Amino acid sequence: MSRGRVLVAMSGGVDSSVTAYLLKEQGFECTGATMRLTCSRSFDDAGPRSCCSLQDIADAADVCKRLGIQHLVLDMREIFERDVIDKFVTTYEEGHTPNPCIDCNRYLKFGALLDWALEHGFDYIATGHYAQIQRVSPKTSSMCGSHTSSAGGEDTSSAGVASAVPANLSSLQDTELKETSNSCEQPQEDTSATLWDQIIAHAQNEDELYTLSAGADSSKDQSYVLYSLTQERLAHVLLPLGGLIKETDVRPIAERQGFGNAQKRDSQGICFVPDGDFAHYIEERKGELLAPGTIVDTEGSVLGQHTGAIRYTIGQRKGLGVAMLKPVYVTSIDTQTNTVVLGEEANLFASALVAKDWIWSAPEDAMRSLLDMDASAMGPGLSVDARIRYHQPSQRAHLSWDTTSPQHAQPQHAQTLDHTEAFAGAQRLIIRFDTPQRAIAPGQAVVVYAGDIVLGGGTVSHVLH
Repeated sequence: MSRGRVLVAMSGGVDSSVTAYLLKEQGFECTGATMRLTCSRSFDDAGPRSCCSLQDIADAADVCKRLGIQHLVLDMREIFERDVIDKFVTTYEEGHTPNPCIDCNRYLKFGALLDWALEHGFDYIATGHYAQIQRVSPKTSSMCGSHTSSAGGEDTSSAGVASAVPANLSSLQDTELKETSNSCEQPQEDTSATLWDQIIAHAQNEDELYTLSAGADSSKDQSYVLYSLTQERLAHVLLPLGGLIKETDVRPIAERQGFGNAQKRDSQGICFVPDGDFAHYIEERKGELLAPGTIVDTEGSVLGQHTGAIRYTIGQRKGLGVAMLKPVYVTSIDTQTNTVVLGEEANLFASALVAKDWIWSAPEDAMRSLLDMDASAMGPGLSVDARIRYHQPSQRAHLSWDTTSPQHAQPQHAQTLDHTEAFAGAQRLIIRFDTPQRAIAPGQAVVVYAGDIVLGGGTVSHVLH
């Protein structure tokens, strides 16, 4: 008997291939789907460490044939062009740092693809991301009591699949995986555990809720790029690799199953800019050279000229195009005046930031209530862990409303899954770090956690020094 219909996002890589295999072995009715995202030469000539190439589609189809499941190719180029590429270019032109991989997850994999799956009768989508989803019952269980062990434990995760590893994975004849039990660990920081207890207490009216947390493989953890998964969307997502280690667990499974991509290298960089030359890509796309401008110091004195402000990034030290007697760094980019500002390293550090377009992965009403209570009591903010970069170690911080912004007004709740950003654009928050952070750039994603549990995230609007 089928445990549900799953549309598996197949990139042609080893992770999504093993995802499909594990879920099929667990009794799910799986269909593989590869999204065609880019076109023209950036699609056909994608580099060997990029994704979205014709070869990737062929690799995905080969694995699906081997597993005996259907393989679909879905044309998502128009959405990708509008919501990822256009946004990438616009963000750079504004002098900010884009996050195309986060946007791809938000608008494509867990946006358009999930919507397509639900519209066509699928119960879930599954991906090969290294993160974990657990189902929690606020009325009956603590966090630990609701988590499952990776093998042989009580199965209480989404659709009966432990996010770390399917519950009976250790009994599969084709695998020899070690048992892991990280799922039931409380956050190490007392403040984080206390915050999660408060969230649970404020979500007592919910029959169940879902947690998104870091993957067991710390070198591959992708929870940072998945913060746009709201409660509504988490209920329809399966991440069976969350409790596995890629090199010692996932690749050996692929080898034993005879997958031709078992040793395929991980994709790196941005798929539609495989050579990494963002400025050249934007020039070609717009059909004109970037406008030259001036390089100045923090006092406004002219130091030199540049051939396009988007060629620079906050914190950059080398390749500045000016000769100085001491080390200097890019401290800001002003697209209004087309100037690049250089300063000392001390100018790069900031103690706080304002984030916009906030999305809650944790229960939204509970988080709003806790923030409102803290604001009413004139508290220091909720004690959280925060990251401003993909694999950055978590930094202790305090989260509070940006009460100086009109966006603090009560947002309109989304009634459907058509918009992953149920509160996007309606909230701004301030994150104050216990330790000043280096080179925070507007446009970057900032994600906050309670221990390993993702609470939500947004886009850096501006920095507070």
